[in-house]
Amino acid sequence: MAAKPERGVALAASSGKVGLVCLEGNELLDWEISIAASQSVDGAFEQATYWLRYYRPEVVITEEILEHSRKGDNTRAVVEAIRAAADDLDIPWSEVVPVKRFNNKFEAAAEIATEYPQLEPWLPEPRRRWEAEDRKIILFEAMTLWLEYARVRFNEGADTEPA
Repeated sequence: MAAKPERGVALAASSGKVGLVCLEGNELLDWEISIAASQSVDGAFEQATYWLRYYRPEVVITEEILEHSRKGDNTRAVVEAIRAAADDLDIPWSEVVPVKRFNNKFEAAAEIATEYPQLEPWLPEPRRRWEAEDRKIILFEAMTLWLEYARVRFNEGADTEPA
């Protein structure tokens, strides 16, 4: 008898946005973006609790924010609030160090959209230096976390240097 695929959610946080992808094995089930979850620790905890109760994952994946990361204090606190929500609901969580496999996150997003065509409508255009980052890129950052988790968990792919 084959093992049941693991259901998980990966949550990525960045300035002004939190993205969630829900997968069962390699099957993408759903995805969401929240602006409110990025505004405060309480908002992040509340939104994460809602999402985790709704999706009922077996594991929650977040980014391991390294010391040299450019992520700000608020984003770091938001990620901690997401983990606290998982702890509160007794859902195991795992940290993943994003691995840079492409020149930029827009190239990574385009590659992910070829593997998961249902995300293609969410694919943002590459930005110019003076433009704000499109909030939709956070979905692809969350997918990157899930894919890296799957590589490590299921021994898929080779090691490269962290982003």
